[in-house]
Amino acid sequence: MTPFSTCTVRHATCYEKENYWCALTDTRIKYIWFFHTGEEQLFDLSKDPHELKNLVHDRKYDKELLKWRQNMFNHLSERGDPFVKDGKVAVLERTVLTGSNYPAVKIEKAN
Repeated sequence: MTPFSTCTVRHATCYEKENYWCALTDTRIKYIWFFHTGEEQLFDLSKDPHELKNLVHDRKYDKELLKWRQNMFNHLSERGDPFVKDGKVAVLERTVLTGSNYPAVKIEKAN
């Protein structure tokens, strides 16, 4: 991961089946990856603290988006397969539950 402080936030499907994501932020930018869909969201919290404008398709934020994609890949690489495949963050068909010991991965049965 690049040398800056980040905070990781995760939302597991135990709360809502379709709402399974991981986010990284440095308090200025927030990047969100949705595991089941591959959807991305990018917010400039200094200009949009309520996260109303997704900047993923804003060309002015292309470099920022690439940086945060790489940060997410690096972050999830620590957990290994199935979170990353072929050099990218993977879209998951099933929920993968992990604890603080990443190598121990458990796949939850899809309902």
